[in-house]
Parts: sequence; structure tokens; C-alpha cells
Amino acid sequence: MDNIAQEYLKLYNNLDSILQKRYNDYDRTHSQIMRYANELSKSPYSDVSERGRKLNLIRQIRNLMIHDLDMNKDGLIKISQSLIDSLKFEIEILSKPKTVESICTNISKIISAHFEEKVGDLLLKMVEAGYMQLPILNNDGTLFGVLSPNAVLYYLSEYEDITYPAKLADLKDYLPINNHICEHYAFIGKDNPIEKASELFQSFYKKGKKLAMVFVTENGDADEEILGIITAFDVVHIVS
Repeated sequence: MDNIAQEYLKLYNNLDSILQKRYNDYDRTHSQIMRYANELSKSPYSDVSERGRKLNLIRQIRNLMIHDLDMNKDGLIKISQSLIDSLKFEIEILSKPKTVESICTNISKIISAHFEEKVGDLLLKMVEAGYMQLPILNNDGTLFGVLSPNAVLYYLSEYEDITYPAKLADLKDYLPINNHICEHYAFIGKDNPIEKASELFQSFYKKGKKLAMVFVTENGDADEEILGIITAFDVVHIVS
């Protein structure tokens, strides 16, 4: 068995040990790598599901090698650098998990808004910044609600004489997140691994609902100060 094949088996066993700790399951009769690969494969994000597909192939290659009495001495199985890199990547992200606080957009970088401000001006700022939702905070930093195009349309739809709302205060009843019809929001503690944020987006996706934004707080409670926000793009950008 050549050096790269030896490295491959070493990395594979390392990944298996990491996943045993992750799942707190040390039963050698079933593969933790297969369990992990299947989880990735079910992701709605193509880059993540592709990682799952690759891991399943890597697992099958390993099984072929260890069931070969000569441990691939004849060199029928060639281990590529791409395969080695895939294993190293999974080991890296599992060994040094990033927290949601490390990937969120800090609330200090979000456009601020006050209730006397004109909605038209805020929408223009959102367009220029590329925002579809704008968190509206209370004075203590907790969440009051979210300004979104859907919230504005919902407001306008309830009035026969449709007039554009002059101030954000006019939309107060439409901003609380529980009053949004098309969009959904969630909260998460800052020390959670990014996989937990990804799972939130996936759980809403499976229900056919749009999770527009996840708010990061100290412990994930809705009555805590907002520290930052996470969108689906943030999660895909990091885990893919």
C-alpha cells in the first residue's frame, strides 16, 4: 500500500473517531461516516448534499480496500488528492466548528431605523444595501419587528384608499414577526455551531415555509438583545 493510500486510511479513521464523539455513539457495527454522509445528502443546499455524496463514495472505496486481503497491494484502487482533500475538509470543519456568532452580521452593521423615519427612505436604503428585511429594535436592543416589502404590501392591502405610509410608525402593527404572513423568523444562541443555524433553515424549508432571518442573541431567547442576524446565504457560504 503506497503512502497516499496510508494517509487516506489514517484520515478516514480520524474522521470516524470525530463522528463517534459527535454522535456519542461508539458502536463499531455501523458506520458513523455513513450516518454523517446521509445527513449531508439530505440538505436542500446542493453544495452540502454533494459533500454527502462524495463521503459515501469515499466510504465505499475504504470498504473495498479493507476487504482486499492484500490491502490494495496490487494498486487497483488509486487514491486521488481530491479524495484526500475532501476528508481533510470534513475533519477541519468538525474539529474546529464555527459558531453562529462568528458568521452572523453584527447588528451594529445593520441600517438603523426610528419610527419617525419615512418608510420610503428606509426602503431606498434597503435596496441600496441589498436588504429584503430590516430589523426594527427597541431602545434596549431587543427586537420590535421587521420591515419588509411584504409588511408594506400587507398594510396597503387592508385599506380601500391606498396611500403610501409616511412614517414607520404607521406600520407598527405589521412589524412584529408574529404578524408576518409570508416570512418566518427564528432565534438562536450565539455559541451554537453553524450546523444548528443550517438545521433551522432546513426545517422550515421542509415545511414549505420561508425562514427569512435568524436573530442571534446570548441564549437564543426572543426577549434578549439582538447581537446579529443570519440569512440562508450566510450558512451556505460557510458550510459549502
